[in-house]
Amino acid sequence: MRYTLVSEGNSFEIDSSELQTLDIRFTGPRSMHLIRDTHCFKTEILDIDLDKKSVRLRMDGDIYKFQIGSDIEALIERMGLNTVSKQDQKELRAPMPGLILDVLVNEGQKVEKDDKLIVLEAMKMENILKAEGEGIVKSIKLKKGDKVDKNQVLIELE
Repeated sequence: MRYTLVSEGNSFEIDSSELQTLDIRFTGPRSMHLIRDTHCFKTEILDIDLDKKSVRLRMDGDIYKFQIGSDIEALIERMGLNTVSKQDQKELRAPMPGLILDVLVNEGQKVEKDDKLIVLEAMKMENILKAEGEGIVKSIKLKKGDKVDKNQVLIELE
C-alpha cells in the first residue's frame, strides 16, 4: 500500500513498510504524537474522507493531506491514465487501453450516478466503469470483445 502526503503543492510517497517505522502515541480521540527517527510531531486529525481515501492532519501547526492509494493506483497515475474528466459527463471514455469484457447497459436506458456501465480488462485486472452522474444512454460505441484505446469514447449520454 502506498500513501501520498500533499502539502502546499509538494508531495512525497511512503509505503507501508516505512509506516511501520513510525511510533504513534494517541493522546486523545483525535490527537497523537507521531515520532519518526528522533523527531516528534504533535498531530491532530482534522477530518477523514473515506470516499476519497484521504486524511487531513495538522502537524506542528502545518496542515497536511494524506491520500491513501494502492500500488496499482499509483502506477495508473504515473502513467497518466487517470486524466479522464469526471465533471458533467456526456461521454464515457476509456481511462486506459484494454479489452471490453461486458457492456452492462442498453441504448435508451436511464442511469444514475455510480451505476455500472462497462467492464474493461486492463493490465490483467477487471475494471468496472461507472456513471459519474445521471443521464440516458444515447449510444454505445462498442461491443463485448472490442479492444479500446485510452480516451476512446465508449458510451454517449444525454
